[in-house]
Amino acid sequence: MRRNTVLALATVVVMAVVAALLIVLTRGDDSLAGVSVTEGEVPTINVDEPVEVDPGDPKVETLTEGDGREVAEGDYFRANYIFADGETGEQLESSYEPPAEGAPASSVVFEMTPSDEAASPQSAPGLPGGLVDALADTTVGSSVLVALTAEDFFGSDVYDQAEAQGGADQLPYTREQVLLFYLQIEDSIDTKADPAPKGEETDLPAGVPSPIVDGDSVTGLDGAGATEPVADGVFPVITGDGDAVEADDYVYANYVGQLYPDGEVFDSSFERDAPSLFSLTGVIPCWTNELTGQTVGSRVVLTCTSESAYGEGGGAGGAIPPNAPLTFVVDIVATL
Repeated sequence: MRRNTVLALATVVVMAVVAALLIVLTRGDDSLAGVSVTEGEVPTINVDEPVEVDPGDPKVETLTEGDGREVAEGDYFRANYIFADGETGEQLESSYEPPAEGAPASSVVFEMTPSDEAASPQSAPGLPGGLVDALADTTVGSSVLVALTAEDFFGSDVYDQAEAQGGADQLPYTREQVLLFYLQIEDSIDTKADPAPKGEETDLPAGVPSPIVDGDSVTGLDGAGATEPVADGVFPVITGDGDAVEADDYVYANYVGQLYPDGEVFDSSFERDAPSLFSLTGVIPCWTNELTGQTVGSRVVLTCTSESAYGEGGGAGGAIPPNAPLTFVVDIVATL
C-alpha cells in the first residue's frame, strides 16, 4: 500500500516548550552539571564544562517532567531533538532546523526499539540501543537531556568492524567521544493497546464489498454483487469517536488489501498480527484522500480506482497487475 519511501532520520527525540532550563529533575545520581538548555523557539545546548561519561553508563536528566503516558519499548512517538558534541556543545543535527528554504521544521516519528528491530523502519526508524535504555520511563510532554558515548550510540560492532578493516580513522567519532541529545516528546502510540475498532456500526451501501470477519481478524472482502468503482470511495463500517485523521498524519492501522472486488489478498497486517504505521503523505493517493477526515477507532472500506492506486505499473511485487482497481478494509487504531 506504500508508494513512496518515507525518509527518516536515525537519531533521537522528545517534546514540550523549554522553560529556562538549567537542571530541574534528575534521574538518580546521573547529574549533567555544566550543561544547560536555553529556552526559545529553537532551543540551544550550552556546554560550560566538557561532559564525562563512561561507556555503557549514559547520563540522563529530565529537564521537564511531562504528565502524559510513559513511552514503553515498542511504542511509536513523535519528538523534536538536538544532537550535539558533548565537549563543545556544537550542534551536529536538529529537527528544529527547516529541511529546505521555505519549508517548515517538523518533529520526527520514531519507534522506541533498537534500530535493527524496528517494525516500520521506513516510516519510523528505531533508536540506538543505548538511547532506548536511557529513555526508559520517559513520559509524553517531557524534555530530556542524554549524554552517552559514541560507542553506546552506534554500537561496538561498528567500531570493531572498522578497526578490523583498518578504517577506524574514517568514522566521524571516536569510541569515547561524548554525544548529547536534547529531546522533546510530543505524543506517542501505545502499541500494546487493543487495536479493535470501537464505535457505532453502519450498514454498507449496496454494491460495496463487505469485510469478511473471523474473530478479531479481517481476512478479506466479499465482493459478491459489487459494482465497478468509477471513483474512489470510503465507507464506514464502524465509526469511531476519536480524533479526525489529518492529511499529514502518521496513521497506525490494521488493514487488508485485495484486488477489487473479491480477488486475491495481496497484503494484510491482520496476517502479521500487528498494525502498521505509515505516513499519509507516503501512500497511494486513494489512502491519502479517503482516510483524511475519518476518525480514530473506525473501520472503513476503501474502493480505489487504478488511477489512484498503482496504475499501469502495478505493484506489490507483481501481486497487483497493471490497471487494477483495489479494495481495502482499514481499522484506524491511532494517529501521530
